[in-house]
Amino acid sequence: MSLQVGLQLYSVRGPLQRDPVGTLEQVVAAGYRRLEAANGNAHADPGIGLGMPAEEARALLDRLGATLIGSHVSPFDESNCRAVIDYHKALGSRAIIVPIRFFRDEADLAAACREMNRMGEICEAEGMSFLYHNHYHEFRKVGGERILDIIAETTDPRYVNFEIDTFWAMRAGMDPVRTLKHYGTRGKAVHQKDFAPPGDKVGPVNLLDLVGTDGFLAAHQFGSVASPEDFVEIGTGRMDIQSIIDTAIALGSVEDIILEQDHSRHDPIERIRISREGFARFSGLALD
Repeated sequence: MSLQVGLQLYSVRGPLQRDPVGTLEQVVAAGYRRLEAANGNAHADPGIGLGMPAEEARALLDRLGATLIGSHVSPFDESNCRAVIDYHKALGSRAIIVPIRFFRDEADLAAACREMNRMGEICEAEGMSFLYHNHYHEFRKVGGERILDIIAETTDPRYVNFEIDTFWAMRAGMDPVRTLKHYGTRGKAVHQKDFAPPGDKVGPVNLLDLVGTDGFLAAHQFGSVASPEDFVEIGTGRMDIQSIIDTAIALGSVEDIILEQDHSRHDPIERIRISREGFARFSGLALD
């Protein structure tokens, strides 16, 4: 078994907003045909952030030989879930993913888990998966238990599973391999980037050393500690990506390892080209 390599389009968010068609053409030319979209305005637009009807977006993907494997969608709730699902099904997408979420307190977390169960059940009935994508703040503890573990225990595995972001797990002081093993077959996809070698402008490995290990983290606190200098292209940093690949393959539940290049000193298209070359140096990956 091999993992398919995909691209989270947040990696090229700037050029994609300015020139959706031209940017997707460059993405495919860079070697990425399995695409994951990012839509943070889903109440206004149920689509994948291209500003076009589903039929037009599907025709574009078909012309490029690209496949939509899923989308980060926010918000995704009772008011818009049907429109979002209909759009994504028209494009052949198979997953709706929570990109990021913050919780005020334990009651808010419990309510969010109930909502995720409802949304996941709706997706499951439509033949789609519903996944939660982690960052570092869900590894803080509440009542002695990690928030991501509470989410796992409180949600139904028939309806809610995980897209494990190994970089963000590492930035919470976690071992990415152990994290993948811990969540087991509830891990359905892997987000991958690389963490810069030590340097003057590079932050600590464990961001919880800066923000604390306990309690809920607010959105404004989240972004105050991670530096753009922390992010580098695949294979140029200090993450043990081969072990991550091997572990994901062994789980048997993960099909895609998806590049999400949040920041880089290179322009967006160049950064994904470099990471594509980096992926090619690892075994266990299916590359076109």
